[in-house]
Amino acid sequence: MVSALRQSLCGNPDSRLRREAVDGTVHVFPMKKDDVVYGAILSGEHVFYVRQKGKPEFLDGRAKFMDLWTLKDGVWKMSRVLSYDHGPGRALTRSARGAMMRSSAEEGR
Repeated sequence: MVSALRQSLCGNPDSRLRREAVDGTVHVFPMKKDDVVYGAILSGEHVFYVRQKGKPEFLDGRAKFMDLWTLKDGVWKMSRVLSYDHGPGRALTRSARGAMMRSSAEEGR
C-alpha cells in the first residue's frame, strides 16, 4: 500500500491534492465526560481537487470523512482521520447546494 501511494499523486512533487468540504454535509458532535468537553467528531463529505504543475486544477473525487479531535490543556489536536466511500468527483450545482443547505438547516431546528 505504501508503495502504491509513493507511485501515485502522493509521490509526485509536481502534483498536490486539495480537499474541500461539501456545503451542508459537515456535522460536529461534541464528546463530553461529566459535562466537560474533551473532544469532538467532525464528519461529512469532501471533494478532492488535483493541482498539477502547469495545468488547471480539476475535480478528481468525492468521499466521506470522519475526524476525531481531542482537547488537552486547552489545545485542540486532530487525533484520527478516516476518509472512506471514495468515488468519482461530481460537482454540485447551485440548486443542489442550496437544497442541501436548507435540509441541513432544517435538521438543526
